Amino acid sequence: MPRKSDLARRTLLSVLILTAAVVLHGCSGAYNTAGSNVSLEQDEEQAVVVLSVRTNAYKLTDITMNWREYDPAIGFFKDSPAGAFSAGRHYGYLGVESSSPMQKAEYLVYKVKSGYYALDSNKVRTYKLSYNIKLRPTTLMFRVKPGEVLYIGDYLLHSPKTVRDTLLVRNFVIYDYRNTKLQFEGRNDDAVKAALAENYSNLEGPVVFRKPAKVEMKLP
Repeated sequence: MPRKSDLARRTLLSVLILTAAVVLHGCSGAYNTAGSNVSLEQDEEQAVVVLSVRTNAYKLTDITMNWREYDPAIGFFKDSPAGAFSAGRHYGYLGVESSSPMQKAEYLVYKVKSGYYALDSNKVRTYKLSYNIKLRPTTLMFRVKPGEVLYIGDYLLHSPKTVRDTLLVRNFVIYDYRNTKLQFEGRNDDAVKAALAENYSNLEGPVVFRKPAKVEMKLP
């Protein structure tokens, strides 16, 4: 028979492992979004951008769309100092789940300097792999005006998937993260208005929708 001290240690270890799993599982959120008290003053050169980004790959821990201020006169990004924001989400994937909150749309809100923005790159990360996918020369560009609440749509970072049987696991899912592609999924004005009303009550006035345009950047 195991001694009482050994049994107590094993019991404590089991509890700690279970507690860690409960805490980490389902731990999801977004990066650097505006605070719930965000507002826009009439004399500010500021604006708000709203979008949704999700993934089909439940094994990812991070997804990000990196936007940088764009100069249409030169057809490329502005030199520093310039505006930028990263629309990203994260999830504490433990390796045992078969789904992720990041597979569903979630509306992200960012307070930015008004002006033109273009998508520099998309980033996807697992617990051990990371890919930063540059968009060159074709990318997306939008303009946000001072004092505007601009909704630019819903996006999917789609990673090709294959399913294989291995020696240990049947129907093992493999994602090709290196070839992740961005897809525009349309718009959901009602969902955006509901999300803003619930979480950003200080953002009064209309929400404007404009789909970013495709542009060919002029590489320096």
